Amino acid sequence: MKYKDIPLSERIYAVYEGETNVMDGTLEEICAKRGIKYATARMMVSESYRKRLGSRKSRKNHIELVRIDNFNEEDWDNDELMVPANAEDITI
Repeated sequence: MKYKDIPLSERIYAVYEGETNVMDGTLEEICAKRGIKYATARMMVSESYRKRLGSRKSRKNHIELVRIDNFNEEDWDNDELMVPANAEDITI
């Protein structure tokens, strides 16, 4: 199954405050534990939100949600560095 085929309710995200990982979970779990609206969490995973963050001078005091369930085990090579087999598809 490709990562785009995973239902939104099952996708796993990491929550970062600045560069500190605060928690991992689905959007529903993040909303419940962080006390934010679901619409806000959806906006925080959008490309437009990432562009807005990229234009800031300082990224110290921002909250960012990063999807972490992008790869299945079969997507990984069996070498020591654990580089994804489809590394050219990754955008940072």
